[in-house]
Amino acid sequence: MNKTLITAMFFFFTISLAIGQEFKFKKEIEFSPIGNFTTIKGINFFNLGGTVTFRRYVNPKLALYGEFGAGFAKASGEGSNFSFKSYTFGIGLNYFFKENQKGFYANLGYSNGRTNFSNYFYNDDTWYGKVGLGYRINLSERLYLNLEQNLKFNFGEKSAFLDPRIGIGIRF
Repeated sequence: MNKTLITAMFFFFTISLAIGQEFKFKKEIEFSPIGNFTTIKGINFFNLGGTVTFRRYVNPKLALYGEFGAGFAKASGEGSNFSFKSYTFGIGLNYFFKENQKGFYANLGYSNGRTNFSNYFYNDDTWYGKVGLGYRINLSERLYLNLEQNLKFNFGEKSAFLDPRIGIGIRF
C-alpha cells in the first residue's frame, strides 16, 4: 500500500497534466516555523524547528507537494529532564478552489515522523495522515502567506490532533 501511494504521487509529481488554462508560476517553496513553550502539570516543554515544503502545480487548481520538517524539543521539571530531535518527511496534494493560487484550498497528506530521544536511546517511527483547510494570501506576484489548519491522524497511536501551520513562500 505504501509503495503504491508513493509511486503514484511520484508519477503525478514529475509529469505535468495539461488541463485548464496556462498559468505563470508552477513551483513554490515555503517555510513554516515551529516554536512553542508550554507548561503542563509542572513540566516545562520547549519546541523549536520548522518545515520546508516544495509544491508543484499540475494544473491551475491542483498542486502536489513534498515536505521535510525538523525540530528540537526539551522537557524539564517534576523529575523529568529529557530532550529529543524530530524529523518528518511527507507527500500530499492541495486543491485550490480558485485558479489563481490564492484563497481557500483543501489539503490531504501522508507523512512519516521520526523522534530520537537523547536520554533513553529510543527511536519512535510513526506514520501520519492529514486532512485540512488552508487559506492563501498573496503579498506580491511571487510572495505569499499561507494559513493552514489540519486534522492529523497518528496511525501508530490511533489518535488525532489539530495541527495549525503558518508559512511564507515564494513562487518560481
